Amino acid sequence: MKKHFPTRFLILTLLMVWVLPVSAASVKNQRLSAVILASAQALADDGAYQEADRLLVQSMLADPANDAAFALKGRVQTLLDNPKEGRRLLDLALNIRPDNQQAVLWAGQAALSLDDFEDAQIRADRLQELCGECAAHAALIVDIEAAQAALDKKDDDGDIPEPEEKESQ
Repeated sequence: MKKHFPTRFLILTLLMVWVLPVSAASVKNQRLSAVILASAQALADDGAYQEADRLLVQSMLADPANDAAFALKGRVQTLLDNPKEGRRLLDLALNIRPDNQQAVLWAGQAALSLDDFEDAQIRADRLQELCGECAAHAALIVDIEAAQAALDKKDDDGDIPEPEEKESQ
C-alpha cells in the first residue's frame, strides 16, 4: 500500500485540478446569463418586474457568479415590495463583487425601504469610498434625506404608524 501512496496522491491532485474549474460557469453559460440579464433589464425598465424576476432566476442559474444578475434581482425584489429579500440578494451580489456601485446604491435604497437609516448611511459611505461624490452617491444621499424628512414629518404630525405584524410564510 505504501508503494501506491504517491501515485494515488498524484491522481487525487490531478482530479481536483480538473474538477474544481468545472464548477465555475462555462464561457457559454456566462454569455447566456448576460443575454438573459439584458432581457430582464429591459423588462424591469418597462416596469414588468414579475417577468424580469423570472428571467433573472434563469440568468443566475446559468452563471452563479453573475453579480449583476443578483443585483438586478435584488432591485426587482425591492420594487416588488420585498425589500428584505432584495437586500439579501444585493448583499450576495456584493459578496461576489464588492465594488459593484449599482448594487451598493440599490442596497442602500432597500435599506431605506426597511427604515434602516444606519445601513443606508453605511452604503452611502461605501459609495463615497468607491466613487467619491459620484452620481450614485449623490442619489443615495438625496434618498436618505428625503426618507428622513418624511419620517420627521410623520413624527411632527403625530402620525406614527403602528408596527406591522409579520405574517408567517
